[in-house]
Amino acid sequence: MKKVIIVVILIAVGFVACEDKFDLKAPWKEVMSIYGLLDQSQAVQYIKINKAFLGDGNATDFAQISDSSNYNPSDLEVKLQRMKNGAQIGADMLLSDTVLEDKRTGVFASSNNIVYKTRDPLFNDSDYKLIVKNKKTGHEATATTPLVGDFSVSLLANTVGFVVSPGVYSSFKVRWTSVANAKIYQLKIRFNYTETEGQTVTNKSVDWVFGTQKIDKVKAGTEMYQEVSGTNFYQFLKSIKSVSFPSNTVVRTDGFLDFTVTCGGDELSTYIDVTQPSSNINQEKPFYTNINNGIGIFSCRYVSNVVSKKLSANSLLELKIGQFTSDLNFQ
Repeated sequence: MKKVIIVVILIAVGFVACEDKFDLKAPWKEVMSIYGLLDQSQAVQYIKINKAFLGDGNATDFAQISDSSNYNPSDLEVKLQRMKNGAQIGADMLLSDTVLEDKRTGVFASSNNIVYKTRDPLFNDSDYKLIVKNKKTGHEATATTPLVGDFSVSLLANTVGFVVSPGVYSSFKVRWTSVANAKIYQLKIRFNYTETEGQTVTNKSVDWVFGTQKIDKVKAGTEMYQEVSGTNFYQFLKSIKSVSFPSNTVVRTDGFLDFTVTCGGDELSTYIDVTQPSSNINQEKPFYTNINNGIGIFSCRYVSNVVSKKLSANSLLELKIGQFTSDLNFQ
């Protein structure tokens, strides 16, 4: 069930005597926070499950304590059910807990980063129902999502041409066809290269991420594309010099380009729209979730790639001597 909730708290201070005291904390209620995107192009599916918390003191201090937000995995039963035409197909898919080690440090505790996973295959002709039950309290949260259909990305040329001759830039289109249940699409181009300093060779990459595209109807068969500008490519590399290419003592060698188009379901698209930063003076935003008896988002995505595309000869030359990138020390 979709829910868009706007919570407004009004405190009429002028009608209350100064000696009156308030306890703003309501009686405790279990609230599950669930985030997961099913993607049949990936070998493993991950679901993040936490609990909301409230306590006396600084909320930031509580956030650094993993027990404040993590359930004891032995208390939870997490499962997926494959659904078709309203009926379950096959047995329940039970998810096991694991700890991810690569969580960035921040407001919330980075240690004991528990997620729930399954390696069971997914089928895009079906919906999937997520059921999370706290075996100690009996609290249960559910959500359902379809899967995005498979699709492929196409480039017309075998090599990537950003220029036709030195200083004369060109553009090309990355193309794909929309698929069922996908509402939002985004292209990312990864530029892979190597850095050599003395005897040390390091493989590196930078990501050039484009804006999202949406289609009006979540259906298959719409021809879509992203225009890629050669001028913008070299300007992008120049713009990240201080972060990605700070040293001029290393020798950089061009590698190859990977093109990735990621699409997401209707629920994910709505969630992104609702939670993105406000651009106007009204900072009050609605709260969106599609988790029944909980909060968060459970939706679908699919990732399609074209990898290891070489730059054309003219594009390589422009990288080395061009007006935007001649000081990046590519050889």
